Amino acid sequence: MVATSGLEGVRAVKRGRRGAGLAFGVCLGVGVVAGCTPVIDGAWRITAECPPQSHFGAITIEAQAEVEEVGRGQYVGSVTNNLGERGQFAAQMERSNLRVQTNWDRQLPTETLLVADAGGRSFQGMDSNGCDLTVVRP
Repeated sequence: MVATSGLEGVRAVKRGRRGAGLAFGVCLGVGVVAGCTPVIDGAWRITAECPPQSHFGAITIEAQAEVEEVGRGQYVGSVTNNLGERGQFAAQMERSNLRVQTNWDRQLPTETLLVADAGGRSFQGMDSNGCDLTVVRP
């Protein structure tokens, strides 16, 4: 599913019993709204705030990710979190939306939809567990 715009699309991501989600982005100089190309290669810090009804229960999950661009708007990388989970992901950027599919070593896959802030320096979104995510550079 690709969101049309804003957090309305983030809320549309289906919920399920899966590993803790992830994704990230940043735009240097002019903002995403002004049309700059987001740069998301490198290290990212992820915070997932999960509600009581999530697969994990009410919990805050901290994660780190490394991202590599493999084509225009296409990315791959790895993620680890404070629950001891590890995963590999593929991500696609379309305008200010970043969609991430993560395959966890010991969990079901997670789908995450993130939306860049107006300046393109961070992303906010939701994963398929219903956890709210904030992604920033470390």
